[in-house]
Amino acid sequence: MSGPDSTKDAPEVGFRTFTTNISEIIDKIVMWICAILLILMTLDLLMGVFCRYVLLSPFIWTEEVSRYMMIWVAGLAMSSCIKRGEHLTIRFLVDFFPCGVAFVLDLFLRVILFGFLVILTWYGVDLVHTNLKFSSQALDISMAFPVSVVPVSGALMLIQLVIVTHLRLTSRGKGKESE
Repeated sequence: MSGPDSTKDAPEVGFRTFTTNISEIIDKIVMWICAILLILMTLDLLMGVFCRYVLLSPFIWTEEVSRYMMIWVAGLAMSSCIKRGEHLTIRFLVDFFPCGVAFVLDLFLRVILFGFLVILTWYGVDLVHTNLKFSSQALDISMAFPVSVVPVSGALMLIQLVIVTHLRLTSRGKGKESE
């Protein structure tokens, strides 16, 4: 039914849709990158084992490449955990309290996580700058590349946390209006 209040919620619905779409796009890109990295990591390790034990001529770089890919997969996948609510939290404590207190406690934990992620991202950028002058042992690439997972994953987690928290806060308000 169309009324004077029906256009009032239209921008919020549009913004919710926009943020949901952004979150989904980020998540799909991250999951594709993780899947590709996992496939490449598996192939790299298989090649390393084959060359070492069958050809008896090991490559010195296969372990280092797989290590860096594993670090990137773990770092990137954390943003998807934030989106899905699968990151480490103190759920038993939140679930122990009544609904209103649990909501406030959950919000407080999100604020703490937000602060941690801001610090992680901020100092991660500094870490990348510090590691520009160092090279890896086997690949002889700048250590800034493997270390750059820290600010990249921190920023992705921040984006997902803000979106998920916004959606939770606005859906809570919508739930109250409909009740």
